[in-house]
Amino acid sequence: MAVKGKATTAFFYLFNNYSNSPETGATGLTLRLLQDIGGVVTTATPAGTVTEPDYSNAPGMYKIPITSGENDFDTVTLTIKAGAYISANPVTWSNIANLYAVGGDLTAGGNLKSSFDGTGYGIQPASGVTKVEADVTSISGDTAAATNLESFFDGTGYGIQPASASSIVDADIAKINNSTDGISSLGVGANSMLQGSCTTGSTTSSIKGTGSLSTVDDFYNDRMLLFTGGAGGLEYQGRAILDYDGSSKTFSTDPFTSAPASGDTFLVV
Repeated sequence: MAVKGKATTAFFYLFNNYSNSPETGATGLTLRLLQDIGGVVTTATPAGTVTEPDYSNAPGMYKIPITSGENDFDTVTLTIKAGAYISANPVTWSNIANLYAVGGDLTAGGNLKSSFDGTGYGIQPASGVTKVEADVTSISGDTAAATNLESFFDGTGYGIQPASASSIVDADIAKINNSTDGISSLGVGANSMLQGSCTTGSTTSSIKGTGSLSTVDDFYNDRMLLFTGGAGGLEYQGRAILDYDGSSKTFSTDPFTSAPASGDTFLVV
């Protein structure tokens, strides 16, 4: 590095492996002088300032002045240390590795990038408000399975509630315990039950109903009245219907533990 004891200027070149181009505007460099005299090496930090003489015509070329005192040794070596990322614009240059291929496959490298930047494979884009859809063509090699899965979630099949529907989609149950008779009996039983509610004036054994109850006397005789809810605290209590007055819609039963409140609900089964 020039003549011992004389001031000089050291030049060095930087290349950015991330951008595959000469590095301009570099910051964060660590410079050291290895000064050797008589086999004894000391380390010093140059006092001068690193500059970039001509980044337009000589991009990546830098210089630093070395004083006569810093150069007054048998051998003086300038070392430069730069981090993994030395660009002056870290927001513009992401600290990323540019993968051209995965396992030697260029397409695999592209797919890997797509899976993380939101352009494919159902990944949530960083700036998006909805998720990118994944187009599943088959499950375990079965295209029908993929179609069924889509129907399961979008409300077009399997009794799933669509997001925009106002009522639940009916499920068509074909069998119970592998018996079609079982499901038919369940349907008949459900259709034969009648839901009602109490009005004011009921007692423990005289239940006044309201709504679409029959106006025919004795219509519900010998059936059972089962409470299903309400403020009266009679939920799940049931009594046989001894008599029914159609004009007032009043059931006569054996006494319940308390009188029902207005609005208490029941089933006639």
